[in-house]
Amino acid sequence: MRRCLFLALSFLAASSYAADILVIFPFPGYSHVMPFMPILKELGLRGHKLTLVTSLIEKPNPQGFTQIDVNITTNDIKEMTKKVMGSGMSMSVMKFARGPLFQVAGILAMCGIFGTEILEKTWAHLPPPGTKFDLVMFEPFFCMEPLVAVSSIYNAPIVATLPMPLTPIVATSTGNPHEMAYVPNVRLPYTGKMTFLERVWNTIVNVSELLQWFLWYLPKQDKVMREVTKQPNLPYIGDLLHNISLVLAETHFALNYPRPYLRNVIEVGGVSAKIEKPLPKDLEKFINEAKDGVIYFSWGSHFDAEDAIETLEKIMKCFSKLKQKVVFKWSTEIPNTPANVRVEKWVPQPSILGHKNTLLFVSHGGLNSMYEAAYHGVPVLGTPLFADQLYNIQLLESLGMAIGVDTGVFDGGIFSSALDRILSNPSFRDNAKKVSGRLRDRPMDVVKEAAYWIEYVIKHGSSHLKPASINLPWYSVILLDVSLFLLAIISLIVFLLYSIIALCCKLCCRNSPKKVSQKKKKQ
Repeated sequence: MRRCLFLALSFLAASSYAADILVIFPFPGYSHVMPFMPILKELGLRGHKLTLVTSLIEKPNPQGFTQIDVNITTNDIKEMTKKVMGSGMSMSVMKFARGPLFQVAGILAMCGIFGTEILEKTWAHLPPPGTKFDLVMFEPFFCMEPLVAVSSIYNAPIVATLPMPLTPIVATSTGNPHEMAYVPNVRLPYTGKMTFLERVWNTIVNVSELLQWFLWYLPKQDKVMREVTKQPNLPYIGDLLHNISLVLAETHFALNYPRPYLRNVIEVGGVSAKIEKPLPKDLEKFINEAKDGVIYFSWGSHFDAEDAIETLEKIMKCFSKLKQKVVFKWSTEIPNTPANVRVEKWVPQPSILGHKNTLLFVSHGGLNSMYEAAYHGVPVLGTPLFADQLYNIQLLESLGMAIGVDTGVFDGGIFSSALDRILSNPSFRDNAKKVSGRLRDRPMDVVKEAAYWIEYVIKHGSSHLKPASINLPWYSVILLDVSLFLLAIISLIVFLLYSIIALCCKLCCRNSPKKVSQKKKKQ
């Protein structure tokens, strides 16, 4: 009886400050949405009402959710991508996308084309202006920047989700420092300890990214925002981005190079790593019967399987020589599969990585996969394809829990050698377990911590969390104006000293003994 009364009072306490939260996740990318679902479900359990506008409908419907299907599929994204790249996410496109300068330009151009289509579909499904919301959550830094208009339209604070480390763009928009001397750009395979030339290249890439963002991309997105929303009197899109109250970043200091964050950034890395779904019975039997262990292979959800036939054949040939069993996640049927390889179109990844028989994860290096591998202490053979994956694998290598191989020009011999090295050397697994211990050791459960800060913003606002730097021009933030002022003062002082010394020398030369003696002779 007491327990029932306590639960009833707890529910009433939660519902007494229940908030209406609008969540906008139109992009049908698993890695952009699912890492943050545990946080949303926690908010629902706390009595908040969530309106989720998405292309990935959660079934069964979680408590407190009202889901609106935008109906954008991965095939739609592939077709939109072809307008930019001329093909799907092929090996050749991914090889091109490794160039950091070209990569930024390509991503921004891609956003400019298919981002508009996604925005138009999304906007048509949003609640009408004037609907009361206490908070809006979405991912504003991947083609969805114009959605910041909702902060004005619904008069609600924004919590941004970020399925990647802070880029210079995100850091600048939220007033966070991005120290180029020791914070490598996520598009570069550098560590926190860069050489002089690496720091030069890191600076060039960072500055190039910021220039493209501020001078070219944002003005275009501002125009898109006004066209899609039919709201011509909105503030400039860059100013609206400065109003973001909180960023939930899928990072954690245990699995990242040390860098400074302000209080408006909350690290939630590993938020989706816990085992929530059991393995299918037949797959569980396959793994349990693997006496020599299991290797898990996955290249994520964005890769076009049809463009990697030749590479796939080489990988299968390498796996056929192993005594271990292999769970191979692939979206299409694979002919002539080796006897020790089981192909699955979908698997609950944390459940496989958390199994005691899993020895190795062959991964493309997506951030979500990286955190799930680290959480469960599984070594990684990295096969980075594009974007931040090179950076992620380099980071795991620096922690001693991974080896990276080049998939741009795939070499079966190098791949097999890397497999043998990780499987035969226990140091990789030992280091992975150490990283796992650091990642799991938190003062508060990551889901509950994220929910706490979201509720904090709802109750207290965020003006006291934002630094004054978001209202300063860039040259004031880097103290260029102060440096030039001090340089001018120092230059003036040096000039005055030089002038005084020169004048003194001139006067002394006039009254020199030689000139005085000449004057006496004339007399």
